[in-house]
Amino acid sequence: MRDDLESYSEIKPEFNKCYDKEFNQIFNIVDADEHEILVKDGALEKVKNSIVQTFNTKCEKVNKLIKSEIESIKVTQKSYPTNLDETDFYEVLDNSREIFALEGIVMGFRETENTPNLKLKVGNNYIWILSSIDYDFVKKEDRIKVLGYLIPLKNKNFKKSLNQNNFQILGLGIYKIDSKELKFMSGSESQIMNWKKGEIPE
Repeated sequence: MRDDLESYSEIKPEFNKCYDKEFNQIFNIVDADEHEILVKDGALEKVKNSIVQTFNTKCEKVNKLIKSEIESIKVTQKSYPTNLDETDFYEVLDNSREIFALEGIVMGFRETENTPNLKLKVGNNYIWILSSIDYDFVKKEDRIKVLGYLIPLKNKNFKKSLNQNNFQILGLGIYKIDSKELKFMSGSESQIMNWKKGEIPE
């Protein structure tokens, strides 16, 4: 990778070119049945997304470029959008792999299985946020926005007793509305970048 790269956007075309070249070579050596498996049900896209996620997380140079680019993005009225409110809670249980963003007020904290949980009030409802993000910068009654994955809870999961609903959020990023502070999990930089730009990442 060149040392003079200044933004993550410069990396993506190079990655795509390399990715396409490698898979074209693979297609030249597989038979028809193997080819069908590779292209079925978006398998290649899943592989690509997995590679990109690992690339973003493990490559120190890429990681620094992404963090620098996140910091350079200006916060606008479109930044940190939400797509989940209390009226949606019972309609989204089948979408456990989708990324959601919601806004609420911090009601409290609790640790389960050595992992911090943050209780977030959304309207008259609440949901627990599970994350490895350092919650020291979040205090009770802070207004925040959270980006993360929806996790349905199984009947035998003792965390279910904590939740008003049968699911919680695995938090990727937390944005404090009043102080405009942002913290996020390592490895989620690309999702956070899109969120700050005004998009709900896929």
